[in-house]
Amino acid sequence: MNPVRLFVSTVAVVAGLFCLDQASAADDCKIKRYLSLPMTIDEAGLVTVPFNVGGEQLNLMIDTGGVFSMVTDRTAVRLKLRPQMMHFQWMTMYGGRTLDHFVEAPIVIGSAVVPKRPFILIPDDSLPVSDDGILSTDILGI
Repeated sequence: MNPVRLFVSTVAVVAGLFCLDQASAADDCKIKRYLSLPMTIDEAGLVTVPFNVGGEQLNLMIDTGGVFSMVTDRTAVRLKLRPQMMHFQWMTMYGGRTLDHFVEAPIVIGSAVVPKRPFILIPDDSLPVSDDGILSTDILGI
């Protein structure tokens, strides 16, 4: 057999098998809900969810474009969390304010408990008074 024809035939057979395998995989694919949280809109029009941090239910704003979850200073005080200095990096946000402290707290996501999760501390006036912090992709992606 011509080597080019053999190569083309082999590619066609492998591609056909791959497509068959994909079709059977698609039949077995099922979407599962792992977590459902009630969402509300705060007075500023931001989407918030109740979330268990440090054993207490908090009202956290959803930030799907953010990188780090955060809590306000008043929330950290209320939960008796100890602020720690960020030695590896810091950020400037909220009108030029430097964010250079974080706290660690356990979180509960459905039935999963994560014993220590960092939250960057943000000034109290960064969010509406009804919001305790920001839930971002570092936790949303767990």
